[in-house]
Formats: sequence, C-alpha cells, structure tokens
Amino acid sequence: MTYLLPPDVGRVSVRINPKGQPDGFTWQKRRHVVAEIVNHWRLHDRWWYRSVARDYYKITTADGWLVVLYFDWSDRAWYLERLQD
Repeated sequence: MTYLLPPDVGRVSVRINPKGQPDGFTWQKRRHVVAEIVNHWRLHDRWWYRSVARDYYKITTADGWLVVLYFDWSDRAWYLERLQD
C-alpha cells in the first residue's frame, strides 16, 4: 500500500553519508537504514507563487520499504513524502 504523508507528519531526521546522500533516517522513533538509492532528482520551481527548492531521493530500506524522502531548502529540513510497504 502507498501512503502520502503531509509535511507535519512526514518530518524525519536523516543521517548523511560522506557523499552527501541519505544513508538512514528516523521516523516515528524508528530507525531505517537505506539499502539502495533508486533515484535522485532536484526540483526548483515557483509552485503557485511560492518558490520550491527540494532534493528528492527514492530509496529502498533494509526492512523492505520503498520511500521518497526530500530535503526542503527553504526550511532546511528532511521529510518523508511517500511510503510503500
């Protein structure tokens, strides 16, 4: 099942590897290890007149989840946007 999470629910803390990519994150007090980065893309746009600048990562976790994380440059925070279990 796929879940789309609003920003207030999806805020996560992310551990970054030496290449500047996520290698783990904590969500709802549970630690998840990145098994593979499937894709990375950057979005920089004026979305409905509010500037949006984000780095997205589609990753698989060691426990079998497929997730989309993004770093929002405007508030300098990480979010879990999409989760498939």
